Amino acid sequence: MNTRRALWILGIIVLLCLSALAAKKLMPSGKTVLISQDGEVLYTIDLSKVQEPYSITIPWEDGCNMITITPETVYVSQADCDNQVCVHHGA
Repeated sequence: MNTRRALWILGIIVLLCLSALAAKKLMPSGKTVLISQDGEVLYTIDLSKVQEPYSITIPWEDGCNMITITPETVYVSQADCDNQVCVHHGA
């Protein structure tokens, strides 16, 4: 009876380990960035897939913001607002 119980416990442990490995494989690797405006997600970007830096221009009612995406970071590179807080804030 003890051998049977030990096999059940071992089987459960193996299943838990396999489940954890499968969950890790299914989850996206790297960093994912969401760019949103007024609560609406405009872009979802997986930084691990970015090869070269590029920019996205996002219009708003008083102008536009330029968002620069690199393999390491995302930042506001230009903005049409007066105080430039988002540009000087950094990534």
